[in-house]
Amino acid sequence: MARFNLKYRQKALELYLKDYTYSEIAKNLTESFGRIVSVQDISYWVRSGKWADRKNTMLTEVNENTVKIISDDLLARSKEQLGAYRDMVAMGLEAITDKTVTVDKVGEAVELIDRGIRGERQINSGLVAFKYIEHVVQIISEEVKDEEVLKRIASRLRRITGEVLSA
Repeated sequence: MARFNLKYRQKALELYLKDYTYSEIAKNLTESFGRIVSVQDISYWVRSGKWADRKNTMLTEVNENTVKIISDDLLARSKEQLGAYRDMVAMGLEAITDKTVTVDKVGEAVELIDRGIRGERQINSGLVAFKYIEHVVQIISEEVKDEEVLKRIASRLRRITGEVLSA
């Protein structure tokens, strides 16, 4: 096995983490550095450096960070919406307790309270469902060790999340 300096391995690792094949990595390094690098060299580096483990760890961290970002965004929006619905309920209650309010206005106030309460329930229900999904994603990322399966699951979850957030 030929000896290569650190810059070869660093470049190879960078390409490996971008899902280049061993032959693509070898070709890229040979072209970049002008010295022949074989597929066997790449294979040895991957095994000896435990790159697959490093890659899986990185993928797990990326997935966890993605879930956290989405979760934080959803929670912030949900709190804002909950606040608006609670304000609706408070305004309705205030209108009802106002002695100068007419019967028509009381009906509108009751309707406002009802819409606020239904909105709060809907937001809370969504938060419960999201918390459940968060736990499912965590279990999947901890239990599934097949890198390709994790990538496909992550891709599908990102697509679903994008659809949900844009709705």
